[in-house]
Amino acid sequence: MAIGRLEATVLEKRAEVAYLFGPEFWGHGYGTESLSWLHMFIEETFHILEFWATVRPDNGRSIRLLERLGYVEAAAETWPQLTSYDPGDRVFRFIKTSNRVPGTD
Repeated sequence: MAIGRLEATVLEKRAEVAYLFGPEFWGHGYGTESLSWLHMFIEETFHILEFWATVRPDNGRSIRLLERLGYVEAAAETWPQLTSYDPGDRVFRFIKTSNRVPGTD
């Protein structure tokens, strides 16, 4: 049984991440666990430490997930050309600087 979808687009020296889980699976830690795994996979496979994500402004759960994992909202003038941006989205950036596993604090 699938509980959702997790994906990344690797571009140059960054990765854009995206995820979608069925509502019945929200609040169980699957987002934190899977996105933490994706960070580690991308780092080990592509040696990338910079991650970007976009989210609709009304999606509080997703915003809290990103913040829990160490993402911070990025000012528009710092954005790269994003492939997953829709007008009005909030944009978040995470740069891994240690071997700390995000979301496990």
